Amino acid sequence: MWWAVLALAACKFTTGQPMGSGDGSSSPGSDAPMSDGHALDGKPIDAPPIDAPTCDPTTCHGGDRSCVDGVCVIVPDATGTFTCPDNMPCRFDCLASNACDFATLDCGNATTCSANCAGANSCQQGSFNCGNQDTCELICRGPNACQLYADNCNGTSKASCL
Repeated sequence: MWWAVLALAACKFTTGQPMGSGDGSSSPGSDAPMSDGHALDGKPIDAPPIDAPTCDPTTCHGGDRSCVDGVCVIVPDATGTFTCPDNMPCRFDCLASNACDFATLDCGNATTCSANCAGANSCQQGSFNCGNQDTCELICRGPNACQLYADNCNGTSKASCL
């Protein structure tokens, strides 16, 4: 119990002091200075700019697509070609068993693009095109997923395969 008294004696408590002007000055009673946009380690905070492209629900709509957390998510329902809308982040979700089999997933002019092949045997015998992306991600999480998408991950494509 004596340590609690010692801790209280070491602290200075004042009441009735204003919190400061909020201008970042170091006058007595002021709050900490405003942040300069850097984390405590001095590195810039890694967050998208306020004006970063996000999903446009008027362009990303329909039976197989919707906006989720600022990304246009496309859930291909069958074979065929599926293309991301222009100028927004895009993700193909191939979550069901055999999803996206024989499908062409095309990133087109999306700002970012990935294909999430999480279903068993998903993304078989199709193709994943980065479009105008410098890089894109092909994520093969499901059992036996992406077996014949291997040509996208052998260094001849811009796809980063995870």
